Amino acid sequence: MEFLLILGSLLGLIGALGAAGGGGGKDDAPEEDNTPPTVPEDPDVPDTDEDENDDPDEVEEEGFTPAVDIRIMAADDLPQDLIDAASYAEQMLEGFFMSAEDFGSQRVLNIDLRQGDIDDEGGTAALTSVSGIRQGEPTEEATITFDRDDIELMRAYGTMDEVMEHEMIHALGFGITWDTENLVGRDEDGNPVFTGTAATSSFQEFSGDEDVPAGVPLDGSEGHWHADDVPGDVMNATVYDGAALSDITLASLADIGIPIASSAYQDPEEDMLIEEDLMVA
Repeated sequence: MEFLLILGSLLGLIGALGAAGGGGGKDDAPEEDNTPPTVPEDPDVPDTDEDENDDPDEVEEEGFTPAVDIRIMAADDLPQDLIDAASYAEQMLEGFFMSAEDFGSQRVLNIDLRQGDIDDEGGTAALTSVSGIRQGEPTEEATITFDRDDIELMRAYGTMDEVMEHEMIHALGFGITWDTENLVGRDEDGNPVFTGTAATSSFQEFSGDEDVPAGVPLDGSEGHWHADDVPGDVMNATVYDGAALSDITLASLADIGIPIASSAYQDPEEDMLIEEDLMVA
């Protein structure tokens, strides 16, 4: 199972389009733009408390052993800034997990990082694949490949941390193990939704709906949130500098068996750090 990340040029946006199997994804890359890439202005993100989800400074308490040990193996030719982004994402994600002691065990997720020739510049920027998917079992082996032609664009857009976080969450099983776990359904209009109970409850709390929704709305890839309904999340199909990891995404990881600590969740009123009108897909 693979997921692709499509790198666009509009306002430094990166679009992630899901693809199943080894044959690649949808051919939805934007038309080629000959304008040299420029570093976009940072989005106007509201001030947040120090304990917001993406704070890497508090992710490892002294003596803390995470219930999921993410082990990164980088290829020798991988640029240092991608390795740094991987270290950031690894520490941040491990800080959301229960301790191995509280969970009762520790599992290991091995992630290989490499660069390769996926397609031309401005096309598929990154691809995540997971091997050996089994129902009811956590992912154990994943590979994230970055298109060497798009690494410089990610530098210009300032999105390496967000792209790495996005891909590592896929490696944990987001959007990849959902079919195996029968967690993709349809709402009354036939639109795809993620039906995990924890994420659905979190989405209901965030959206303020009185009625329990059928699930969390998905985009056409059925492997990312629908940006209009879950604005600003790092697991939308469009990812850019400042995208945040929401409680809805954390809850969806819990739905597929990732041991998320209760302290990882935010106040729902402070969730979704990017305002909807900043999203351009």
